[in-house]
Amino acid sequence: MNVKDAKASFEGALKHERNRLSLRCLSIILRQESGNRKRNEATALLLNSVEMAREAVAQDIKDGTSWMVLGNAYLCQFFTVAQDPATLKLCMSAYKQAWLDPIARGQPDLYYNKGIALKYEEIYNEALQNFDHACRLDPLWEPPQLERTKLANYLKDTNELVRTRGKLKTKRLTQLVQVIRIFG
Repeated sequence: MNVKDAKASFEGALKHERNRLSLRCLSIILRQESGNRKRNEATALLLNSVEMAREAVAQDIKDGTSWMVLGNAYLCQFFTVAQDPATLKLCMSAYKQAWLDPIARGQPDLYYNKGIALKYEEIYNEALQNFDHACRLDPLWEPPQLERTKLANYLKDTNELVRTRGKLKTKRLTQLVQVIRIFG
């Protein structure tokens, strides 16, 4: 858990040889470090993390773990740098490539992180399926269980509000619609 020493070790290894394991690990460490920094420093670390992950993928395009790390780097970039839909598409593309590798396909965090991305793309059914799959792969891991429950409750509540028209009386609903038309 000594991030500083781990970072120094992987940077030292990369000075001797550029290898995908060191690149992946350094990408992960840079994302961890970004959480403790100011916004502009965090952005630089995250963009560097993406570059490290891209280089790891370039070294072996069939390595699903490298694709998964790249997808996670894009996901962090989406949440921290800018919520650009293109970044989320790159993230989903990387997860799709990761899924092609049987080793990566067995990792619960692939499904959890993909579920998070799908939730923000508002593809709720697939997000729930991915959270379910992550739970099956690691039944004791709580984050996918919590996300699945939160999303299911959100969808249930939203459905109820649509069904009951937000529990508004017809007269009040008509007034709101008129205001929307005026300003819309």
